[in-house]
Amino acid sequence: MDAAVSPDASQPAPFRADLQQLIPTWYSPTHSLIIGAVIVGLAVAVFLLARTSDLDFYQ
Repeated sequence: MDAAVSPDASQPAPFRADLQQLIPTWYSPTHSLIIGAVIVGLAVAVFLLARTSDLDFYQ
């Protein structure tokens, strides 16, 4: 399956160009920023949850 979607030199030039146009150029950087924000958010949530004492929660 990977060979069907990975452009290489053995495929015709129009086919390679079509494959490269399937994903917009802004998608990869935007996806990376969103994933980075999710990871930072999870780290902040873990930090805030680790700071809170159980006794404070149950009072």
